[in-house]
Amino acid sequence: MKIGVIVGSTREGSYNKKLAKVFEHIGQERNLEVNLLEIENLPMFSQDIEKDKIESVNSLREGVSNSDAIIIITPEHNLSIPAVLKNALDWLSRVENPMIGKAGMIAGASMGFLGTVNAQNHLREILESPGLGLITMPGNKIYIGEAQRKFDSEGKLSDDNTKKFIESVFDEFVQWIEKIK
Repeated sequence: MKIGVIVGSTREGSYNKKLAKVFEHIGQERNLEVNLLEIENLPMFSQDIEKDKIESVNSLREGVSNSDAIIIITPEHNLSIPAVLKNALDWLSRVENPMIGKAGMIAGASMGFLGTVNAQNHLREILESPGLGLITMPGNKIYIGEAQRKFDSEGKLSDDNTKKFIESVFDEFVQWIEKIK
């Protein structure tokens, strides 16, 4: 099984990028292929160029197409998702629409107490749009608040309760992917 991961952060020390590494590690332990899909080099979406052969766009679309499921990890910017993530979703919602009907899961980490609750709620609305159509897993949600206390100086998840929770949600996600295939 192949799971693509999109991280809505470009910051070098991003807790959300660290969370993506946690998912990669959990996937490896379960003999699953978990791949980070790059969005940092995408041009700003424009209908004027949506059909052009742009390497970064083609790579993202291909990565999504070749994945059985998608995990989207988002920080929260002004109670919503970051512009870089919205831009990637705009590219994915046009021309080829590779997300439609795929299983999806949303997660996020922030330094605030509530994690990325507002951003994830907004992201769910966006993902329901006709051009995206990602089927997000209901139920367990991964909101990692106070992330600075849960990752060590090397960027590894050091909070055992959070680690166990993420593993259990990931395992439920894998079972859910099989159900909706």
